[in-house]
Amino acid sequence: MNIGISDLDYTMDFIRRMLPILIPLVILSWTLMITGIVSLVKKPNTWNEKILWLLIIIFISTFGPVIYFALGSGMLDEKWVREQDQRDQTRGDQYPGGLS
Repeated sequence: MNIGISDLDYTMDFIRRMLPILIPLVILSWTLMITGIVSLVKKPNTWNEKILWLLIIIFISTFGPVIYFALGSGMLDEKWVREQDQRDQTRGDQYPGGLS
């Protein structure tokens, strides 16, 4: 299949017209992705959960970080608080009177 000069010109013209729309979307996507990854790495959870969310953030592109911030970030925080509460209760059982 031969691509003529007019086809190439049309394609390049289309790309030039779309750049003002595409550049901000790419910047937004990368900003969300980097922010999501930084937030995820700072969470004190296990790496098993982090790897799953990291894959979602990276491979679902723009919507992955949005899903992480809407659902995952809170889920990881709640799980961490529950684990801390369980550890505190265990320590309280070991030391009568709640002394730690």
